[in-house]
Amino acid sequence: VSIPEGVTTIGESAFYNCSALARLYLPDSLINIEKEAFSCCSSLKSIDIPNNVTTIGEKSFFECYLLEHVTISQNVTLISPRAFMRCNSLTNIEIPDSVTTLGSEAFRYCTSLKNVVIGNGVPDIKSYTFSNCLSLETVSLGNNVTIIKTGVFEECSSLKSIIIPSSLTAILDDAFFMCKSLTDVYYTGTEEQWNAIEFNNNDLKNVNIVFNYKV
Repeated sequence: VSIPEGVTTIGESAFYNCSALARLYLPDSLINIEKEAFSCCSSLKSIDIPNNVTTIGEKSFFECYLLEHVTISQNVTLISPRAFMRCNSLTNIEIPDSVTTLGSEAFRYCTSLKNVVIGNGVPDIKSYTFSNCLSLETVSLGNNVTIIKTGVFEECSSLKSIIIPSSLTAILDDAFFMCKSLTDVYYTGTEEQWNAIEFNNNDLKNVNIVFNYKV
């Protein structure tokens, strides 16, 4: 499917459950992708978000099981809740600095996701954003993250390492629950700053913390 130039919005549920849709070309004129626009397009394999898009709506690519590749453009500011939830073939994701809101459960149950890089525009990682990403191994958080909320990396059983910025002030309940493979946290601040972080759990009690890490 090729969406023609001039289209600025893909409306709610516009291509919902188009299970045979394998290729999709979005126009440069596009600004908004609304709720469930491509939800349950179970054959879709790749998507490049055009440069003028600012909003990726709730569950917009929910259960696109074969989606392997997503490029998020530098003007996107909002990735809504559950936008890419259950995209089981997605392996890598990079959130650009333009994104200021990364919704809860946005990538939950992306069971093939291995590497995540979050840009400097995101101030908080909302609840369960990456929970149950069973293949997730490495995460890099942006320089302005202040809080990791409840269950963000819950049951990410393959997670080995994470880069955490000195801007962080709190890690909430079960943020790293059942992260059995997590061995190293690379922290860009000092040991004194680390000890000032509010912890609501003991999930990182036995993890090696590398202080003053240079990204």
